[in-house]
Amino acid sequence: MKKLIRKYRELGAKEVLSKAGNRGIRKIRNTRPLWTPRQLYIPLEEVKIESPVFFLGVQGGGLTLITRMLRRSGDFVTIGGGPSFWTGNDEMDKFHVGHELLPDEMALRSPGYHNMTGREKDHPVFGLERSWVYATDELLPYYRMTSDDYSGELEREFKNFIRRSIRAYSTDGRSARFLDMSQSYTLKVPLLRTFFPDARFVLVSRDPYVMCWREVTRQPNRKYRLWNERPSMEEGLRLAAQHWRNSYETALQDLESKEDGIVVRFEEALSHPDRTVRRVSDHVGVSYDEDMTPKSHHTLPAGSKAKTKWYPIREGVNEKYKSQISTEEAEIIEREINNIDEKLGYK
Repeated sequence: MKKLIRKYRELGAKEVLSKAGNRGIRKIRNTRPLWTPRQLYIPLEEVKIESPVFFLGVQGGGLTLITRMLRRSGDFVTIGGGPSFWTGNDEMDKFHVGHELLPDEMALRSPGYHNMTGREKDHPVFGLERSWVYATDELLPYYRMTSDDYSGELEREFKNFIRRSIRAYSTDGRSARFLDMSQSYTLKVPLLRTFFPDARFVLVSRDPYVMCWREVTRQPNRKYRLWNERPSMEEGLRLAAQHWRNSYETALQDLESKEDGIVVRFEEALSHPDRTVRRVSDHVGVSYDEDMTPKSHHTLPAGSKAKTKWYPIREGVNEKYKSQISTEEAEIIEREINNIDEKLGYK
């Protein structure tokens, strides 16, 4: 109640009501897999998943903007929407509806996403938080998945979770291309290939110095409120860089010598969005249209969140972080990321 009163005073009644209405619409849209009438006449086993697309990277790495451009093609369904709601939730490891149905092996359990089950193990430093720590040296073995982790039951449960969204959001309820940008799946490419031999992967990179500095300094009181032990600036940067390095090193190794994955730089998507989305479209096999990139006349669907991640494109979004980081702090990151930045063109 106190929070609501504070918002009312800060924003005014009209803005508070608008935000509440938008949140309500989003809730209805996102829970559609649970209430769609199609459950009554379309069995899950009849739903087909056609050449799914998995965007890989790290949280805050620019995946939302690029995936939204691709989703404007009208060819994809995510866990939170279809062609008419191309801004719906698209990270099933976090924001999934009915999270108990998603196998633990494919989930990122974190209080920040309200997807806890009560079975999570506390960590002496991280507590129950798993955002931007799941790829640290200590937690990497728990989230890394390869074909050795395959089981028929895991495949069935995972595919059925996706089928529920296709049934709810696709045109006919029986088949669709599926798109997801769960960043923890950056560590699970070999297993995803086993599930979907026709899958396509897009690894999105963003300047690691910007990313690690941003992660440690952006709303630090909020970031560390769930940790059992707040790290020093140096340790925080070291852990963030460790997470970044393991994420991209693992993905690059998995995608190497294969034709099902490409690497896209977020910075190029900002400066040349048409060229970027054309390249991604060609890779995943959808028709490119110039209306897929942000335009001034575009209106985001009712219920959308993260409205700044569209038009106008914020080309200088990295600059404020670059201006803040010192040489010493950059060197902490550089020592940890093991030259993976050079492979991605960020030296």
